[in-house]
Amino acid sequence: AIKEKSVFEAPSCAGQGTAYTYDYGSYTVETYPAEDKKNRIGYITLKDDTVATAEGIDLSATKDQVKAKYGEPDSSSSDTILIYKKGSMKLEFIFEGNSMKSIQYVSSVLA
Repeated sequence: AIKEKSVFEAPSCAGQGTAYTYDYGSYTVETYPAEDKKNRIGYITLKDDTVATAEGIDLSATKDQVKAKYGEPDSSSSDTILIYKKGSMKLEFIFEGNSMKSIQYVSSVLA
């Protein structure tokens, strides 16, 4: 098992209880307390190009490369975020100019 580098906890804005952020260096996992009293994954954020999506996209990819792999986004935000939806999750590619800053998987519970 991979050990996190740090854990941050704070009151959850998504529900009653505590939310946790587990930092693994190249990525973070954020949880929220669900109604069943268990913590569920709300976000997974890829923060550098040592990790990639299952389809092989990492932070070195361009907008055109993302679109070539995933097609046209389901939505976008001012051309800074490309958003793809599948089932109960969203996959967001976040850009600053032409450089990708992060890739984020987001639970639709929090979206």
